[in-house]
Amino acid sequence: MPMVEIRLFLIRLSLTAKRVYCWILTILCIILEDVVAVLHPEKPIIAYNLFWDDDIDYQEDNDPTDHEVVWIEFDREQGQVRGVYTYCHRALLSGEQAIEQANRNSQRARIDVQWGQHGALPLG
Repeated sequence: MPMVEIRLFLIRLSLTAKRVYCWILTILCIILEDVVAVLHPEKPIIAYNLFWDDDIDYQEDNDPTDHEVVWIEFDREQGQVRGVYTYCHRALLSGEQAIEQANRNSQRARIDVQWGQHGALPLG
């Protein structure tokens, strides 16, 4: 069942409002190196860990990748997204627009990617 839930609630990554990408992303020297999905053992929450090619603005940190996390909270009985969360500049971001949009698009939340300083942002 975990793989079914992870696939049902896959996120969509977007560089701009008009171009949406899935798992492999190689545009403008932006490379999504790896994705690791982790299903919470008790709660209906999936953490999608995104490992990007190193940030252009923080190359001195000596990290080979930039790590961003997107959390999707869902209702197992209804099969719908209940929360879309990202971490940005020491704040947890979320919004009703992201939830509504995910449920209108086959439970697939759109995450806007601002590579460099901002990272992954939920819609809205």
